Amino acid sequence: MFDAPGGGDVVFGAVEFLDQLDVGQFEVILAKNCLDHAYDVPKGLRQMIDQLAPRCMISLAHYENEAEAQNYLGLHKWNIELQDGCIHMWSKDRSEVFDHEAEGFRLRVKREEMQKTNGLEHRFLGIDLIRGW
Repeated sequence: MFDAPGGGDVVFGAVEFLDQLDVGQFEVILAKNCLDHAYDVPKGLRQMIDQLAPRCMISLAHYENEAEAQNYLGLHKWNIELQDGCIHMWSKDRSEVFDHEAEGFRLRVKREEMQKTNGLEHRFLGIDLIRGW
Protein backbone atom coordinates (compact mmCIF):
# COMPACT_ATOMS: atom_id res chain seq x y z
CA MET A 1 0.00 0.00 0.00
CA PHE A 2 1.21 3.51 -0.82
CA ASP A 3 1.31 6.43 1.58
CA ALA A 4 -0.66 9.40 0.21
CA PRO A 5 1.09 12.74 0.68
CA GLY A 6 -0.77 14.93 3.16
CA GLY A 7 -2.78 11.90 4.35
CA GLY A 8 -6.54 11.38 4.23
CA ASP A 9 -8.74 13.33 1.85
CA VAL A 10 -6.11 14.87 -0.40
CA VAL A 11 -6.37 15.40 -4.14
CA PHE A 12 -3.05 14.86 -5.91
CA GLY A 13 -1.47 13.44 -9.04
CA ALA A 14 0.01 9.94 -9.29
CA VAL A 15 3.56 11.26 -9.44
CA GLU A 16 3.52 11.71 -5.67
CA PHE A 17 3.75 7.92 -5.37
CA LEU A 18 6.75 7.46 -7.66
CA ASP A 19 9.39 7.90 -4.97
CA GLN A 20 7.90 4.84 -3.23
CA LEU A 21 8.81 2.54 -6.15
CA ASP A 22 12.10 0.86 -7.00
CA VAL A 23 14.29 3.09 -9.16
CA GLY A 24 14.97 2.39 -12.83
CA GLN A 25 12.31 -0.19 -13.60
CA PHE A 26 10.23 1.33 -16.42
CA GLU A 27 10.99 1.63 -20.14
CA VAL A 28 7.87 3.69 -20.89
CA ILE A 29 5.89 6.07 -18.70
CA LEU A 30 2.71 7.63 -20.05
CA ALA A 31 1.27 10.65 -18.25
CA LYS A 32 -1.96 11.85 -19.83
CA ASN A 33 -3.70 14.87 -18.31
CA CYS A 34 -2.25 14.20 -14.85
CA LEU A 35 1.20 15.71 -14.38
CA ASP A 36 -0.26 19.22 -14.26
CA HIS A 37 -2.40 18.09 -11.27
CA ALA A 38 0.64 17.26 -9.13
CA TYR A 39 1.67 19.35 -6.14
CA ASP A 40 5.12 19.88 -7.66
CA VAL A 41 5.29 19.27 -11.43
CA PRO A 42 9.08 19.70 -11.83
CA LYS A 43 9.64 17.22 -8.98
CA GLY A 44 7.10 14.86 -10.58
CA LEU A 45 8.97 14.93 -13.89
CA ARG A 46 12.24 14.30 -12.04
CA GLN A 47 10.64 11.34 -10.23
CA MET A 48 9.48 9.93 -13.58
CA ILE A 49 13.02 10.18 -14.93
CA ASP A 50 14.39 8.42 -11.83
CA GLN A 51 12.07 5.47 -12.52
CA LEU A 52 13.38 4.96 -16.06
CA ALA A 53 15.61 2.24 -17.42
CA PRO A 54 18.55 3.32 -19.65
CA ARG A 55 16.51 2.90 -22.86
CA CYS A 56 13.28 4.65 -22.16
CA MET A 57 10.55 7.11 -23.04
CA ILE A 58 8.25 9.43 -21.14
CA SER A 59 5.14 10.42 -23.04
CA LEU A 60 3.34 13.51 -21.73
CA ALA A 61 -0.09 14.44 -23.09
CA HIS A 62 -1.65 17.55 -21.57
CA TYR A 63 -3.63 20.60 -22.49
CA GLU A 64 -1.20 23.47 -22.87
CA ASN A 65 -1.32 26.00 -20.02
CA GLU A 66 -4.43 24.39 -18.56
CA ALA A 67 -4.21 26.12 -15.16
CA GLU A 68 -4.37 29.50 -16.87
CA ALA A 69 -7.28 28.33 -19.04
CA GLN A 70 -9.13 27.06 -15.94
CA ASN A 71 -8.29 30.13 -13.86
CA TYR A 72 -6.40 27.90 -11.38
CA LEU A 73 -9.61 26.20 -10.21
CA GLY A 74 -9.88 22.63 -8.93
CA LEU A 75 -6.89 20.42 -9.72
CA HIS A 76 -5.44 22.95 -12.14
CA LYS A 77 -2.48 24.60 -10.42
CA TRP A 78 0.29 24.10 -13.00
CA ASN A 79 0.86 24.93 -16.66
CA ILE A 80 2.94 22.95 -19.15
CA GLU A 81 4.15 24.45 -22.42
CA LEU A 82 7.09 24.47 -24.78
CA GLN A 83 9.37 27.49 -24.52
CA ASP A 84 12.43 27.87 -26.75
CA GLY A 85 12.35 24.14 -27.51
CA CYS A 86 12.28 23.07 -23.83
CA ILE A 87 9.49 22.03 -21.47
CA HIS A 88 8.37 24.97 -19.34
CA MET A 89 6.41 24.12 -16.18
CA TRP A 90 4.95 27.03 -14.25
CA SER A 91 2.38 28.00 -11.66
CA LYS A 92 1.41 31.24 -9.96
CA ASP A 93 4.38 30.87 -7.61
CA ARG A 94 7.06 29.01 -9.54
CA SER A 95 8.60 28.54 -12.95
CA GLU A 96 11.07 25.91 -14.15
CA VAL A 97 12.45 24.91 -17.54
CA PHE A 98 13.44 21.29 -18.19
CA ASP A 99 16.49 21.05 -20.45
CA HIS A 100 15.94 17.64 -22.08
CA GLU A 101 19.26 17.70 -23.96
CA ALA A 102 21.24 18.20 -20.74
CA GLU A 103 19.38 15.17 -19.31
CA GLY A 104 20.19 13.02 -22.39
CA PHE A 105 16.72 13.05 -23.96
CA ARG A 106 15.55 13.68 -27.48
CA LEU A 107 12.25 15.58 -27.77
CA ARG A 108 9.35 14.74 -30.10
CA VAL A 109 6.40 17.15 -30.02
CA LYS A 110 2.88 17.14 -31.43
CA ARG A 111 0.45 20.02 -30.99
CA GLU A 112 -3.17 19.99 -32.04
CA GLU A 113 -6.33 21.90 -31.32
CA MET A 114 -8.86 19.67 -29.58
CA GLN A 115 -12.43 20.24 -28.55
CA LYS A 116 -12.94 19.79 -24.83
CA THR A 117 -16.13 18.47 -23.24
CA ASN A 118 -17.30 22.07 -22.70
CA GLY A 119 -17.17 22.57 -26.47
CA LEU A 120 -14.24 25.00 -26.42
CA GLU A 121 -11.11 24.45 -28.48
CA HIS A 122 -7.84 24.17 -26.56
CA ARG A 123 -4.33 23.27 -27.69
CA PHE A 124 -3.31 19.74 -26.74
CA LEU A 125 0.40 19.14 -26.32
CA GLY A 126 2.00 15.75 -26.78
CA ILE A 127 5.64 15.55 -25.70
CA ASP A 128 7.77 12.43 -25.95
CA LEU A 129 11.09 12.41 -24.09
CA ILE A 130 13.19 9.64 -25.62
CA ARG A 131 16.52 8.31 -24.31
CA GLY A 132 18.72 5.51 -25.61
CA TRP A 133 16.74 4.51 -28.73
